[in-house]
Amino acid sequence: MLEQQKKRKIDDLIDFESLENLMDELMKSFQENSKPGENAEIFGVSIKISKDGKPIMQEFGKQGLMQGFGIPEAREPLVDVSSTLGELSVACELPGVRKEDIDIRVSGQKLAIQASGVEKFFKQVLLPSGFQELPSKTVFNNGILELAFKKKALKKPKGKKVKVD
Repeated sequence: MLEQQKKRKIDDLIDFESLENLMDELMKSFQENSKPGENAEIFGVSIKISKDGKPIMQEFGKQGLMQGFGIPEAREPLVDVSSTLGELSVACELPGVRKEDIDIRVSGQKLAIQASGVEKFFKQVLLPSGFQELPSKTVFNNGILELAFKKKALKKPKGKKVKVD
């Protein structure tokens, strides 16, 4: 009984039928449009459950021309964004890339990561508010780029204090 309740809850959170249909379409497309060993593509889906219990589905892989940036055939890397009380962490997979070939840009809440190595990568991420614009730490090791953003200090309200009677 408990096993069925757990399964039912997971089934309620994730639309497995849509996910299965997407996988079927991808497999059919790969089988029809490619020969063995030719035109290899990387595409995937990462599914996480948010703090409020809702599923977050993120696609990654080859996306074609990134509009407005002139990056042909850039692969979209898998990116994980997580936060703790005082810090926001961003981890990005960039296999086959050297740290010299990574271009990171931050503008407001937008983080853009571009890299070129064996493959070209591009990903733009909308960061949550409340964190400093520039990362406090940036590390690249074994194909994984890690960025840490510190939480902004709360500002004291400006103005004059009003006494309550």
